[in-house]
Amino acid sequence: MNEENKEEVNEQAAGLSFGEAEGFGIFEGHFQATVEDEERKINLNIRPGNASEKEGMKKALMSLIEPVQYDILFENPDKYGQYHDRNEIINAVVDWIDPDNVMEGFDSGDEASRYEYLDEHYPSRNHFFDTLDEVQLVAGIDDRFWNLFSDSLTIYRTKKININTCNPEVMRSLLYQYLAEPLPQETEMTAILDKIMAFRLEAGGFWNEDGFLNYLTLGPDLVLEIKDGANGKRALRNAITVKSEIFTIKAEGDINNVYRNIRVVMKKDGTLLYYREE
Repeated sequence: MNEENKEEVNEQAAGLSFGEAEGFGIFEGHFQATVEDEERKINLNIRPGNASEKEGMKKALMSLIEPVQYDILFENPDKYGQYHDRNEIINAVVDWIDPDNVMEGFDSGDEASRYEYLDEHYPSRNHFFDTLDEVQLVAGIDDRFWNLFSDSLTIYRTKKININTCNPEVMRSLLYQYLAEPLPQETEMTAILDKIMAFRLEAGGFWNEDGFLNYLTLGPDLVLEIKDGANGKRALRNAITVKSEIFTIKAEGDINNVYRNIRVVMKKDGTLLYYREE
């Protein structure tokens, strides 16, 4: 979080007095809450008719799942005995959203055939994802995939990646898309990511998008080459941000053995996108 965001949060919190708030007092139990921005993640809910959005999502998702350490996931069958390669899963994500019934990447072939092996098979929905959990219905996205990548995915139509909050896996995906070839091998990429994360922690984040580009390319920590020169730098700059607009709030608590879990997704302006209470 940069200083501007810290000041904004402090100003908003300065006038709050929970001791005077109704409903707060002495009780036995606990309460905790977390806030996480969605811009730290890769958006899957693209407009399928928008070629730029579709290709951008496919490249970002491929860059996320492509590293060799994940080969074992795609080389072994799921619990139904089915094999799913990387391209097949990415195309299945597109097919879940797009309005037609033709398999992505082919001139023919019914999307529903991806799900015929299930005991209770279903077709692709041909509609935007309504919740993140719905993504688990896509062919090839099983528990193994979900445990590895769900923290890096969103369906809330974020437009850019927040370079100050994204995890190393999403940062790796971003760099793989924009660095010039030959791309760094995994050992070198890990060292690059370690430097970025360490700088982000020590400096309190990147002040702006140009600061991130300068850090990548001008040293002293890193001197990396962005593909396509000035055009590539411009494209990378347009793909990143240091500010977030959509946030997930998770709260849980219990009072006198009464438990509640609440998950809310909302925009910075207060627009509610999702609410669930259990």
